[in-house]
Amino acid sequence: MQEQATTQEVSPEGEAREIDAEIIRAVQSYSVQDAAIAELRAEYSLLKIAGPDDRKGYLAVSEARKHMKRLRVSVDKTRKALNADALKCQRAVNDEAKRIASLIEPVESDLQAKEDEYQAAKMRQREEEERAKAARLKKRMDQLDAVRAHVPSFEVEKLDDDAFAALLDEKTAIFEAERAQEEEERRAALAEEKRREAERQEREAQEAAERARVAEEQRQERERLAAERAELERRFAEIEAERERRATAEREKAEAERQEREVEEAKRRKEAEERRLAELAPQREKVAAYLEAVLRVEVPVCDYRPDVILARARFVEEVERLAEADPEAQEVGRG
Repeated sequence: MQEQATTQEVSPEGEAREIDAEIIRAVQSYSVQDAAIAELRAEYSLLKIAGPDDRKGYLAVSEARKHMKRLRVSVDKTRKALNADALKCQRAVNDEAKRIASLIEPVESDLQAKEDEYQAAKMRQREEEERAKAARLKKRMDQLDAVRAHVPSFEVEKLDDDAFAALLDEKTAIFEAERAQEEEERRAALAEEKRREAERQEREAQEAAERARVAEEQRQERERLAAERAELERRFAEIEAERERRATAEREKAEAERQEREVEEAKRRKEAEERRLAELAPQREKVAAYLEAVLRVEVPVCDYRPDVILARARFVEEVERLAEADPEAQEVGRG
């Protein structure tokens, strides 16, 4: 049927020279394709693409679309040729061309949609494959990271599943050996740390005990020194009190002796004075009378001669001497 439709494509370039006849012929030539278009529509509408892997179905749809496109282009070319030679039939040709195109375009659009759907399905398939590929690579890289294996991603991507499994087993064995070594070293370091901590605690306990012992000895020494100092202070206080008592007793004794001596001396002086006065008793009356007589002598105030002044001064001195020697004379002198 496709071959038959191809043989019915119109090429009216030579017949379009006679305008009137060609108008009728051109319209008839367009009309004669209705049945062929109907047959092609019926045939091509049955074409299907089963999926992204249906290459045969895709090619059949694509070829059918191209065939319909060629028919549409042929009609358009016919329209242009007829219009070039016969302006009078231009409107009829154009209308017929549009009518025929309107019949062709749905078939072409349907075929284009099927073709686009195939291309989109293929694109989705490629994208899904890329996502799956990326997810698989990420999973592999995560597995390698989990065992601290550093392998370039482009090398990991090239490996098939068996090769990658072998690589992962090798890296896992290395990782587990290293981890076992690290665990052993960690346990050893922890044991060493515990040993050092125990030694430190024991050392601190010993130092604390030594400090406590020294502190106790110092406390006892301080108490002993305080007791000795208190005893010395007590003894010193006793000695000082005894010394003060003795000094007080000596002062009291000396004071008593001094007072006794003063009493004795006063008594002695009194007795001596009494004896002296007793011895002077005969002369006292004479001296008193003499002094009374002398003191009654009037001396002229206006006499300023040196010999008179000198005599008066000597007289006064003698009177004062006698007065000092005889208390009763002093009383007479004052009178």
